[in-house]
Amino acid sequence: MEENGEEKLIAAVRHIAKSLGRTDTMADDILQVFSAFDGRFSLDKLASDRSVPAHPAAAPAAAGREADDPRPPLERTIRTLDRQISRFVASELLIWSDAADAAAFLEAVDDLLATIHDLDAPADKPLLDRAKDLLQRCILRLEEELRAILRRPVGCGPAVGTPPSDGSDSDAAEGSEDRVPVAAPVDDYNLVIDALPSGSVADLHAIARRMVAAGFGRECAEAYGVSRRGFVDASVARLGIRPRPAEEVQASTWIDLEDKMARWVKAVNMAFLILVPSERRLCDRVFASLPPFADIAFGAACRPAAGLLSFAYVVAAGPRDPVRLFRLIDMYEALRDLLPELEHLLSEQYSAALRADVAAGRRALGAAIRGIFVELENLIQRDPAKATVPGGGLHPITRYVMNYLQAACASRRTLEEVMEEDAAIPPDPHRPSSSPSLSLQVAWLMDVLHSNLENKSKIYPEPPLSYIFLMNNGRYITQKARDSELGALLGEDWIRQQMAMVRRWGNAYQRATWTKVVAVLRMDVIGGAVASASPAAGKAMPERLRVFNTYLEDIWKVQGGWVVTDEQLRTELKLAVGALVLPAYRNFVARLRLAGEGGKQAERYLKYTIEEVEARINQLFDGGRRSGPLYMISRKRAVEGQIDDDQAAAAADDTLLKKTRGDCLISSAALEGTSAMEEDNNQANGMEDDEGGRKQADIDEDLHSRQLAVYGRETMRRLFASNVLVSGLQGLGAEIAKNLVLAGVKSITLHDEGNVELWDLSSNFFFSKEDIGKNRALACVLKLQELNNAVLVSTSTGTLAKEQLSNFQTVVFTDVSLEKAIEYDDYCHHHQPPICFIKSEVRGLFGSVFCDFGPEFSVYDVDGEEPHTGIIASICNDNPAMISCVEDERLQFQDRDLVVFSEVEGMTELNDGKPRKIKNARPFSFTLEEDTTQFGVYKKGGIVTQVKEPKVLQFKLLRDALRDPGDFLLSDFSKFDRPPLLHLAFQALDKFRHDMGRFPGAGSEDDAQRFIDFAVNINESLGDGKLDEINKKILQHFAYGSQAVLNPMAAIFGGIVGQEVVKACSGKFHPLFQFFYFDSLESLPAEALEASDFKPLNCRYDAQISVFGSKLQKKLEDAKVFIVGSGALGCEFLKNLALMGVCCSPKGKLTITDDDVIEKSNLSRQFLFRDWNIGQAKSTVAAAAAASINPDLHIEALQNRASPETENVFDDGFWESLDAVINALDNVTARMYMDGRCLYFQKPLLESGTLGAKCNTQMVIPHLTENYGASRDPPEKQAPMCTVHSFPHNIDHCLTWARSEFEGLLEKTPNEVNTFLTNPNAYAASMRNAGDAQARNLLEHVLECLDTDRCETFQDCVCWARLKFEDYFSNRVKQLTFTFPEDAATSTGAPFWSAPKRFPRPLQFSSSDPSHVHFVMSASILRSETFGIVVPDWAKNPKKLADAVDKVLVPDFQPKTGVQIVTDEKATSLSTASIDDAAVINDLIAKLEKCAKKLPPGFRMNPIQFEKDDDANYHMDLIAGLANMRARNYGIQEVDKLKAKFIAGRIIPAIATSTAMATGLVCLELYKVLAGGHKLEDYRNTFASLALPLFSIAEPVPPKMIKYRDMSWTVWDRWIIHGNLTLRELLRWLKDKGLSAYSISSGTSLLYNSMFPRHRDRMDRKVVDLMEFARVEVPPYRRHLDIVVACEDDEDGEDVDIPLISIYFR
Repeated sequence: MEENGEEKLIAAVRHIAKSLGRTDTMADDILQVFSAFDGRFSLDKLASDRSVPAHPAAAPAAAGREADDPRPPLERTIRTLDRQISRFVASELLIWSDAADAAAFLEAVDDLLATIHDLDAPADKPLLDRAKDLLQRCILRLEEELRAILRRPVGCGPAVGTPPSDGSDSDAAEGSEDRVPVAAPVDDYNLVIDALPSGSVADLHAIARRMVAAGFGRECAEAYGVSRRGFVDASVARLGIRPRPAEEVQASTWIDLEDKMARWVKAVNMAFLILVPSERRLCDRVFASLPPFADIAFGAACRPAAGLLSFAYVVAAGPRDPVRLFRLIDMYEALRDLLPELEHLLSEQYSAALRADVAAGRRALGAAIRGIFVELENLIQRDPAKATVPGGGLHPITRYVMNYLQAACASRRTLEEVMEEDAAIPPDPHRPSSSPSLSLQVAWLMDVLHSNLENKSKIYPEPPLSYIFLMNNGRYITQKARDSELGALLGEDWIRQQMAMVRRWGNAYQRATWTKVVAVLRMDVIGGAVASASPAAGKAMPERLRVFNTYLEDIWKVQGGWVVTDEQLRTELKLAVGALVLPAYRNFVARLRLAGEGGKQAERYLKYTIEEVEARINQLFDGGRRSGPLYMISRKRAVEGQIDDDQAAAAADDTLLKKTRGDCLISSAALEGTSAMEEDNNQANGMEDDEGGRKQADIDEDLHSRQLAVYGRETMRRLFASNVLVSGLQGLGAEIAKNLVLAGVKSITLHDEGNVELWDLSSNFFFSKEDIGKNRALACVLKLQELNNAVLVSTSTGTLAKEQLSNFQTVVFTDVSLEKAIEYDDYCHHHQPPICFIKSEVRGLFGSVFCDFGPEFSVYDVDGEEPHTGIIASICNDNPAMISCVEDERLQFQDRDLVVFSEVEGMTELNDGKPRKIKNARPFSFTLEEDTTQFGVYKKGGIVTQVKEPKVLQFKLLRDALRDPGDFLLSDFSKFDRPPLLHLAFQALDKFRHDMGRFPGAGSEDDAQRFIDFAVNINESLGDGKLDEINKKILQHFAYGSQAVLNPMAAIFGGIVGQEVVKACSGKFHPLFQFFYFDSLESLPAEALEASDFKPLNCRYDAQISVFGSKLQKKLEDAKVFIVGSGALGCEFLKNLALMGVCCSPKGKLTITDDDVIEKSNLSRQFLFRDWNIGQAKSTVAAAAAASINPDLHIEALQNRASPETENVFDDGFWESLDAVINALDNVTARMYMDGRCLYFQKPLLESGTLGAKCNTQMVIPHLTENYGASRDPPEKQAPMCTVHSFPHNIDHCLTWARSEFEGLLEKTPNEVNTFLTNPNAYAASMRNAGDAQARNLLEHVLECLDTDRCETFQDCVCWARLKFEDYFSNRVKQLTFTFPEDAATSTGAPFWSAPKRFPRPLQFSSSDPSHVHFVMSASILRSETFGIVVPDWAKNPKKLADAVDKVLVPDFQPKTGVQIVTDEKATSLSTASIDDAAVINDLIAKLEKCAKKLPPGFRMNPIQFEKDDDANYHMDLIAGLANMRARNYGIQEVDKLKAKFIAGRIIPAIATSTAMATGLVCLELYKVLAGGHKLEDYRNTFASLALPLFSIAEPVPPKMIKYRDMSWTVWDRWIIHGNLTLRELLRWLKDKGLSAYSISSGTSLLYNSMFPRHRDRMDRKVVDLMEFARVEVPPYRRHLDIVVACEDDEDGEDVDIPLISIYFR
């Protein structure tokens, strides 16, 4: 029935078609419609009784019937083709899903094209129109099929044709015609060139050929390009360089931008050397023999690659900061090297634009490089001549410029190329015109530098010192030039001129200083007689001698602190002075002895012998340094009331006298509250009397800024008022005293009854061999005093009576018997007020601390963290009440915390300031333990703030705590049972010392057994509290090393105890409660030690040998160690290593490098530096100080930054020679670089860091642990841009905005102005090329600066500052609240101004408000500095400035409608693009060029770089003013300038105690590293917080293991091949491992890819020779080539990630 029904339907359709179709064509069309409408009406069925074949295959069968058709043949043909083609066009299935269909369709298209070609008669026009209509449908379908084929997955669809080969594909016989090469992943970039499925190229070519033949070639090419563009775009995106708004790029930190620039270089090489060529080859195959459509398609497909170049334009248009030079050179070289490769690839009409873009990018980068040299010139010229370098030493600007140019000249060839592109370089009259322009530029910079230094020399009050200054800097410039590429660039003549100039300055110094001295000695003729024979002369000579002595003493007094930094120059100058003075003095003395009356008593008048004069001359020019460790008190200080040599001796004699008297055992200065020294101390600390006569400290924020960030002002003031006693000056006592002096207590008294012994030299860095036999306290006092002149350091050398402890707030004992300790503790505990008592010991690898701060000790801040806050979103009226907070940041509250509420609207009862307890704390909510059902209904707003409750601790007496110690503070959870045993061990040691009168002998089994017996007896006496089991092996180790005080252990406990003293004096942070024990037994050598190993060698390391044995000591001395960084960590490491004897043999060597110079803020932590070292190189000063600690230390100090740019300094030979690397760095980028180098060379890396009271250490051991970069901290959360600029809700947002505005107004815009004025054409071109909103904004700012906002007088600057106040804090707020009124709602109907947004209020300027006037003052002064305007005296007088401000006319503000304010938190730019940006940019450029003509010749602005540590420069004044006025707008709590400095200046909190502890922990690990043979479980990583306190010590994490077949490797492994292999030999070497290499690269250079036929010609070339294809030379210092090989398994074809391969070819 169904079958009959369908037949009836078909019959009905045929009838309709026959009835309605007046012609066969119409009937066919009707049947086609039915066929498309319903699948049951197929053409096969509908055409069964007609002459139209149902399928193209049926055409022959119908040929006879067609022949009988009376219509013309062409019409019949078109009608037939119509039926055939319509079937395909109407089908929903892809035609190319079936090969037969595809072939039939193409054949029909070919027939249609042939038919159209035959229709050339006028009468054929109707048929021609019909045929063209049909062709149009074909083309549309072909285009659709083309796109589908490009999307076709691999393995789908057969090819219907083969494109013609151009003969260049040598792999055609292997069936690779239809496959595009696949580029292997290279380096870190997951870039894979897309391979079209087999046959796709042939199908695409077949379609393209028909479309081109039909006249639709361009459409075909564009359709192909658009479809293919998606893949290219995705490939470019995978390179990691996504398109970014220019504003976002420019706003990046330099660390982020540098990383982007480095990745961009790799990405652009990948894109243009692999991706683009592959696309060109694919287009050429698809459009073979169809020019120019291959080029059109290629150009359209590769358009995303051009997007990479926009980054180059943005970077080139950015600030001309000299730090960018080296990355800009990398980018320039990348594009320059690409151009030859692209010349042929992009030579045709439609792709040439891409090559032109590359060339334009190169030119823009070149202009930026040239601009940086101009900015460097400006930087040198702007460096102010305000402060002198102490002693006439090397100026930081000299070191900076010369190191910078030396590094830059490593890219000399590139720079010469860049410079020769531009002729706008100042002429040098001393050079021939044929000299390369780079030489001219560098010579010009040298002239500018010399001019700047000469100006700086003029501010020295003594002319001779100005010559010393010029000599130092001139010598440094000459040496740097001669020892580098700079010398070749500047020429030998220039160097000779410089050397002659230095000699002239030396002669000028001699004339200015010594001519008058020598003139006094010249008495050749008096009255025509020989002087020595004249009685008058004999009488005059003593007077002359007196004058000579006076001159000489004045010179030594004034010039004692002067320095000549270059050793050779210093020696030459001393010899020259000696040659001038000594012969004259010798001759004078001889004549004096021969004279008359005067000569009879010659010796009476001779104050100095010739040898003494010579010795004094030899003491000149060394900066006042004396022989002896850390003995750096200069004579100049004696004049200023400080300690000099004579005073030091007198102090020592006085102390000894007191000792013999036996009455007063502590120096009077420590006991007499109103002594002269204490008054001086108060003044040095900045303390003044208040109305009640009390001392109030005014803290030196420049010195203590990092410490203030940890402690705050109140804690610092309490420290300044604290007197501390440290008893026991072995290594531990010295470390504690050092940390306390740096912290800045009021006074510290050093007590020790013993004398310095040889053993002490391995732990106390103040001692030298000359001190052996002296009292320990006396040997330390002067050197401790040097650390901080504001701290009064005194001594006590006799027996200490407990009553004397009442003079101190805290007492520390490091070497006292238990009996005495209990006596002292009882007295301190019961004293009113209680005296904080601390007892600490270090015995070998074991240490202990006990604290007793009295019956009740209040801690007002337990952890030191800022109180946590939250922004309230809702509060319910309930019991208990639920409070929800906005999900801006997770709440940090804990259950039972106390909080207070403020700014709550509606439920105002909560704003009463009453602390309330919370519970059920969640990330964004908590419950309030209070009934709020009767409170008002919550409306909006509210801040909840944590309240820190003081905590009261009740300490037990030492006598009680020994019996009942309570819970011990654990440090290593793998040793949870260790503290009770050590508690017993320290008591047993005290018993041993009491009974035996000595320590157990090192390695003595008898003494160890006796010690164990004492421990067992004490344990048995404890009753129920005794230990069930005693580990006698641990006690044996304890006994063996008990006499030794190891430096690393002293450093650790010196940090811990030093922090406990700070807690005791201030109540800041939670104290240790009460015992803490620590050991590092795992640091002992892995092999067992014999008793003979501990035998002392009568050397300074005997204490260390008694613990570790002499074999490890030899390894320490022979080690080669590299320390990177010479700041706080570096200073501590140097001290530790010097005391440990590391690198102290002729075979050993310690290399330290740091490119920084010493600043005042360093002195509070970096204890090897003194104030007279400010401005000197950190590494040099620190190395000299370390060498004075241990003269055997073999150390080299460098000023090179460890980075890729200095790998010629730290070359392969250097790295391969090292035994260990110690990081002392303060930034992640440098740490990551060092981690990579240690990974590469398989060297141990000992990593550490500090943050305030926290510290951490990480051991990176080859093949045992993961590397530093294996785990990274999550990035800090950044506030959205719209929040910072329009909707701040905390002070951090305000300060971030203020810092951004400061840099924009005073640095970036002036830099842009100078860039424009330096090369207007290049600047305009770069802006036009950018053509975006960022470029438009930059131009607007530059135009404002040079036109409407340009200042010519200081009154103009005042006007500008006043109008800025109005703009920032009034007009912008009015505009914001006009756009978003207080009752505004979002698109969802929610209030717009809901939390966390705060509704702002405009400020009304008032000249009576000091904060308003101070803002104008700081802004106008800094504005005047950018324009080079002199600041008048009245500018800093608030009243006079207020009068000037009142004269400023402020226009009224009218809000504007339609203003777009960004509210999207994901927005990365505040600039909105506009369709007319290009036109606006052109208009702005025209205005700028017109404005520039009005400027004075040579006009330049003076950009200001933010400097946080100079309180006199008004930088922080302006930033604090900006932030606080904005906070006032939004009702946010304001901050003082110090807090603003911490946040805006991004100051890292730092204190000496955590630094000391971190370095001590690292040095314990260094024992293991240098000993060798330790297992993973022996090493320790540490995280500690001295504030809590918390110690978390654990084993490091092992590295991830990769396994392949019978091989395995980790990130530490590197495959090394020795020999100069060919490519074929390398592939065979890999084949033997079961690996098939398909791609080989080195850096960003592709050396081989199996899919490139031309690369097969490289098989017999040496691998290292392949680098010439990338135009990269292997440096001469490099003995090997590193390659990255992409491999796949021979069997399954899976990719295998193999290690880096190093081919050692030299």
